[in-house]
Amino acid sequence: MFQPTRFEYYDAEGKNFKSQLRLDYKQDSPEHWQPFHIVITDHRRNDHVSEIVFSATKIDSGLGDDVFSVRSLIRGTK
Repeated sequence: MFQPTRFEYYDAEGKNFKSQLRLDYKQDSPEHWQPFHIVITDHRRNDHVSEIVFSATKIDSGLGDDVFSVRSLIRGTK
């Protein structure tokens, strides 16, 4: 399994402004691996760190395409 673990983002001048680490990959379907821990460092904000930790994921759960329309995303779910 090859999964990217580090992303570096650069501005137009070539300066690194953000880094992202993707850690703790787990297989959530036969074809898909998901990082369960993501760490984002914003170098423009004094290396401010944000973390996302997933406790579980669910794919192919039967949601219709209409759930992701612009109108639905703006309106939100009820």
